[in-house]
Amino acid sequence: MIKKIKLKTKILQNQQRELTIRHTHESEREAQLRIEAQKSDYEATIKRHLSFIDQLIDDKKVLSEKCEKLVKELKDSEKNYTDRIRT
Repeated sequence: MIKKIKLKTKILQNQQRELTIRHTHESEREAQLRIEAQKSDYEATIKRHLSFIDQLIDDKKVLSEKCEKLVKELKDSEKNYTDRIRT
């Protein structure tokens, strides 16, 4: 009788160990899938941000060129005005 109880106890312990191992493997797989999904989301966000930054840089270049053009026009106008006043 005691041998049967010990045998059943060992069988139950082995089953519990196997269930624990299986549960651990499933948890690891689920965690890995969540990590991969999160990584994909972050990479998409980073890509959008980099694209936005590139657009801002391009816009800044265009605005800088316009400002330089306006400054040149202003200097030319000022020179013309001072030349007219002198004559």
